[in-house]
Amino acid sequence: MEATLANMEAHIGSGAFGRVRSRYSPEVQAQLLAMSAATIDRLLAPFKLSMYPEGKSTTRSRRNQYTEVIPIMSRIPAIDWQPGMVAIDTVAHCGNSAKGQYAFTLTVTDPFTGWTINRAIKNKAAKWIVAAMEEIQDEFPYPIDHVHSDNGSEFLNMAVTTWCNAHNIRMTRSRPHHSNDNPFVEQKNGAVVRRSAFNYRYDTDVELRLLNELWPLVNVRKNLFLPTKKVTGYHLSGKGKSVRSYDDPRTPAQRIKDTGIMLEPQRCRMEDLYASLDLADLTNRINEIQQRLIRLAAAKTYSQAPHAA
Repeated sequence: MEATLANMEAHIGSGAFGRVRSRYSPEVQAQLLAMSAATIDRLLAPFKLSMYPEGKSTTRSRRNQYTEVIPIMSRIPAIDWQPGMVAIDTVAHCGNSAKGQYAFTLTVTDPFTGWTINRAIKNKAAKWIVAAMEEIQDEFPYPIDHVHSDNGSEFLNMAVTTWCNAHNIRMTRSRPHHSNDNPFVEQKNGAVVRRSAFNYRYDTDVELRLLNELWPLVNVRKNLFLPTKKVTGYHLSGKGKSVRSYDDPRTPAQRIKDTGIMLEPQRCRMEDLYASLDLADLTNRINEIQQRLIRLAAAKTYSQAPHAA
């Protein structure tokens, strides 16, 4: 919150606070800085729940020759707790019905730094996965050397494994029906994809284009401005209960800088981008695209709901 308010104040001349500018005062600022994340979520929950339909999962685990050769990884080993490994998954934009063709969003996230990139694809065909991974690899601020997925057939196929082998990228997979083997990308599916693109049905070229206009904006806001906490271990509470310990909140960009993996030109470009971005304008652009998507997809999504018949 402190970094967000500082950015908005720095761009106050561009209308960063919008219509509520007159209500922003030192007292309000102090209240916002004192408010916990849990309180913010609780106050916003009724509004969010009333707006959007529920999502559907289309993941189906199937055995094939690649499930035999790609090793299972149920938890991240110590050697992979460094930049380079990414967890990947797809989210279906099918609305209330999984029939027909519709768009998917591919999520690629590094569990160590939290750096996340999304890309919308036409369907789950392997060629679209490979094309998206090729683009995402070029956009990552450091090399990808390990890919971890679930057992979806969009990942366990010749095209994807051939691409990984060609780029010297190791592949592992989760156990079937154990989504907690890949918790980091599952969390991003909800916190980034569902929260930003909602649960409507997107099945046209226009909607696909809008999704791919949305994701770069969402990703830069998430990676540069939204801090996260990571579990560092466990300790006993005063009542003798084992509870998690967390590190201090940091953004993915800050975590990458702390690793020292970035070269000086890359670090300077990231710092210049952070200083030049108007967070309020970025959020307004995100909201505009979201509203366009909702206008295009809401009617057909609700018409497919069971109660619509």
